[in-house]
Amino acid sequence: MATITVNTLLDENDGGLNQGAGNSLREAITFANAGDTITFADTIAGDTINLTNGALIIDKNLTIDGDETNRVTINAGGNSRVFTVNDNNVNNQATVTIDGVNITGGLASNSNVRNGVDGGGIFNNENLTISNAVITGNTASGDGGGFYNNDLGTANIIDTTISNNEANYNGGGIMAFGDTTITDSTINNNAALATGTGDGGGIAIFGTTSINQSTISGNTANGQGGGAYVTAYNPNLRHFSSATISNSTITNNTALTPTQNNGGTGGGLASFAISSTPNKTTTTVTSTIISGNFSNTGANDVDELRATSNSIQSGGNNLISTGNATGSFNATEISANAGIDPLADNGGLTQTHALQTGSAAIDAGSNPSNLTTDQRGSGFDRVVGGGIDIGAFESGPIPTPPPTPTPTPTPTPTPTPTPTADFTGNADDNTLDGSVDNNIIDGLGGDDLINGEGGDDQLFGSGGRDTLNGGNGQDILNGGRGRDSLNGNGGQDTLNGGDGQDILNGGGGRDLLNGGNGPDTLNGGNDLDILNGGGGQDSLLGGGGLDTLNGGGGQDTLNGGGGQDSLLGGAGADSLLGGAGADTLDGGLGADTLTGGDDADSFLLRSGDGNDQILDYVDGTDNFLLDGLVFDNLLIGLDPSNSGNTIIETNISGSTETLATLVGFTDVASLTNTDFVIV
Repeated sequence: MATITVNTLLDENDGGLNQGAGNSLREAITFANAGDTITFADTIAGDTINLTNGALIIDKNLTIDGDETNRVTINAGGNSRVFTVNDNNVNNQATVTIDGVNITGGLASNSNVRNGVDGGGIFNNENLTISNAVITGNTASGDGGGFYNNDLGTANIIDTTISNNEANYNGGGIMAFGDTTITDSTINNNAALATGTGDGGGIAIFGTTSINQSTISGNTANGQGGGAYVTAYNPNLRHFSSATISNSTITNNTALTPTQNNGGTGGGLASFAISSTPNKTTTTVTSTIISGNFSNTGANDVDELRATSNSIQSGGNNLISTGNATGSFNATEISANAGIDPLADNGGLTQTHALQTGSAAIDAGSNPSNLTTDQRGSGFDRVVGGGIDIGAFESGPIPTPPPTPTPTPTPTPTPTPTPTADFTGNADDNTLDGSVDNNIIDGLGGDDLINGEGGDDQLFGSGGRDTLNGGNGQDILNGGRGRDSLNGNGGQDTLNGGDGQDILNGGGGRDLLNGGNGPDTLNGGNDLDILNGGGGQDSLLGGGGLDTLNGGGGQDTLNGGGGQDSLLGGAGADSLLGGAGADTLDGGLGADTLTGGDDADSFLLRSGDGNDQILDYVDGTDNFLLDGLVFDNLLIGLDPSNSGNTIIETNISGSTETLATLVGFTDVASLTNTDFVIV
């Protein structure tokens, strides 16, 4: 077994090794013998191989051994899939390892061949290990935007990030048909796009999958299971599906667009049992956080559908938000607030969610796999202070620094201005890190990762699919064109998504989030935030604090979360949910759906806005705000088309106009002028 060193960035095949410009990756794969190892020369470390001759096909036992500290990027440029791992022999599984590389720019869209539309980054039909890698910015017009593990494949994913991938249908990040194991990895900011049928924004599980000590965060499904989706699919093809999730964190995921019977459910985790074989889908969750997710309908965090018995089972020691629709979690596992920080680089090879001081997850977990480290790996013990935390991250005491001796006084020098550090990327995929100063960083073209770190920073993604992390300080983040992920982190931040389908997370502090054009997802986080969806079909989540949510144009979903919030749907048929706290809901133009949630809420009525469906009006607790109207202008009575509802109408325009329908409310006589306030 030999070692072949790739020493050129060209994507060439000159008919053998050591010819032409040197050994290309394509030549190394083609002419390697079974069992060989491929490495990369130091001269091309950190550079990009742009594929120009189609996908790289691995059809033998092979190891690609990169350097995770200075990865080579393999970019298909939207022209093809990046890797096809398939020896076309159903009686044999080749053993393949891909380690320490970035896999990006893949596109699976060839409908003329079997599975040609699946697996934008990697399609696997063998025994594949992916480790210390980043799979980002890939697209599938079918399933598995980043990675597709076929029914005959076996996959082991370790210390790997799967982010910013898209699938038109299922599995924005990963489609797992074959046996799949995911360990110490992060699946974030992926999307399953098909309206009502795009299931599993982060991962879609159609077989047997184990997720261990990993993070699933910030993914979006336009169907079911924003973070993860589990189903038995067709029982004639696979007799069962089974998922085990342990010591993991599932948060900030979204399930949208309830256009079909089961769409927009299970923002964190959804299980769908085939009606003819309802007990063929099982998911066991142990020592895991599932919190802070969102869905249009059903439960925000955990939902199971068509199951005659619980398809989701608790293995104990979980921390689940109150938005779950299963009976599997006992009262001690339910908590309204998990107390976790935004996704960030907390050490290790992958990003994680740190636990906040006082989090209910601290020392409340279990260790069924006898783990010695948390997701971050070496140097981050799994057991600290005698207990183990729930989720993928283990908190620890902050060491007290040793006292610093008082220095001998020296004359104060004449102050000089601190220069501002400027960083600029190029057309490639860049990682740009700021400093403790006030930085201006522009990624320019490519799919960039930009970290502001300390200081009051201005970050510009410009073109490409970018990830911008403000860090501490008062930051301004501009996504620009493309599908971007913006994370304000700490401080009072301004996040501008720009064009494309963006994900904006304000984090701590009083933030301003502007989605811009495209279908965006905005999460204000804690404190007092302002969220503006802009154009497109947006999802807005206020989080904690007194928030203001403006949907703008398009069919938007607004969820105030905790606190006393103000929700304005804007144009389009919007869905507004006040959540906890005394909220004000204004549907704006269009036939909107309004749910006040807990506490005393106010619903605004205005002539010309359309007939709003108010789902949970409580007389004596909630009230109505009249804009341009007085009580004497109103006609209130039972809905002649449905006597189980009450309608509020006006005829000030000369013809009768329905302002609102109070769904399920029939006590017309209880509605008096004291329930209406002129604004």
